Amino acid sequence: MSAPKTKPAANGTKTSQGPIARTDSSASAPSVPVKAGVSLSGKPDRAAYDAEQQRIKAEIDLLQEKLVRGVSHVCFSNSTHSKNNA
Repeated sequence: MSAPKTKPAANGTKTSQGPIARTDSSASAPSVPVKAGVSLSGKPDRAAYDAEQQRIKAEIDLLQEKLVRGVSHVCFSNSTHSKNNA
């Protein structure tokens, strides 16, 4: 006779024929993935939203500042270059 067939279990161990055995404690209750910033009722978390908005605004301000500095540098370079050639 051949040996009983085995299936890999979720935790990486092999079990004999039958249901897959779980050894973790979360096996008793189904878990629902929860996104950061969303409460269990599905309503977005206001504090997380405000924090994300502040982070985005700060990033935009930084990029706008870099853009203005770059444009003014180019304009200044062009104005001094044209004065030297005239």
